Amino acid sequence: MAVVKLSMSGNKGFKSAERLYKVDYRDLLMCAEFGDIEAHINWANSILSKIDG
Repeated sequence: MAVVKLSMSGNKGFKSAERLYKVDYRDLLMCAEFGDIEAHINWANSILSKIDG
């Protein structure tokens, strides 16, 4: 999900995510603000709530 979140900011975000993943996936998680164990769930729910209206 971290790659998806960063990719939403455009091609630069995807390239950045790819680079971070190759070096250390933990840096990718922190860059995507997924340092908290449930942060990715909260982010996904916020995106889905925007879609549902």
